[in-house]
Amino acid sequence: MICDDTLNCGHRCNKTCHLISQDHSEIQCQEPCERFCIARLHQCKLACFVKCGDYCGEIVEKMLNCGHLTQTKCCTDTSKVNCAEMVEKTFAGCEHKAEVLCFSNACPRLCENEAPCGHSCDRRCHVSDDPDHMKYKCTKPCAKLMKNCSGDHPCNKECHEECDFCCVKVLI
Repeated sequence: MICDDTLNCGHRCNKTCHLISQDHSEIQCQEPCERFCIARLHQCKLACFVKCGDYCGEIVEKMLNCGHLTQTKCCTDTSKVNCAEMVEKTFAGCEHKAEVLCFSNACPRLCENEAPCGHSCDRRCHVSDDPDHMKYKCTKPCAKLMKNCSGDHPCNKECHEECDFCCVKVLI
């Protein structure tokens, strides 16, 4: 026969008669959980014995801090969600306009200025961070010859690196 005693959770024990061990403290109740999520909107879908805590996997529509709506789990803290809406923004400092993800605060436009070495800058807009390229390290191949080179032996380093002395033997 089924035990049918009341468990600590309030559900009935559905195990077959267990007279030898009548302790119900180790039984994991498989009945549906009757608790509600922290928002008190959805009933937990886990088994009764599972500790559900603040978790709620129901997908709901929530308002983000920016004012856009998003589909997310009920338990999600929206203050930690990056909005994925595309919006047109005008960026402070450079005044460039661009279509970007709502949470983005960086201007995506490529830098239009040359670095002191003469190469084009490969960074995104950086008017508030080294606009004159004084700390910029150009990673393009160096266009100079090796130091003290009497031939035409190119430096094989990156543009910002110091060239080595030429040690290629040549016939004079």
